[in-house]
Amino acid sequence: LYAKQFDKGELKICNKSDAFYKLQIVSDDEAKFEFCGDLSRAMNNFNAVFDDVIDHSGSSSSATKCNTVEKGEAKRISDSKWKVTKKAKIKFL
Repeated sequence: LYAKQFDKGELKICNKSDAFYKLQIVSDDEAKFEFCGDLSRAMNNFNAVFDDVIDHSGSSSSATKCNTVEKGEAKRISDSKWKVTKKAKIKFL
């Protein structure tokens, strides 16, 4: 499944082309997620994409790519929405 940030700390399922996150379902109501979107597009909307969902390290101003340090965790709150319970960690390179 693919998602984008919908509201503070919430991910909403969307088409892969619109997504910034990939969800891996762990159980009926739990998932792990990681950043998988276009980094340059994400940087143009930095706060909307990363706030409340991602903890980051490294310099975002000169980043050309990023690596997942640790996947985040989310809990299902409806058929199409997930609440982030643990932020994912990435490192800008």
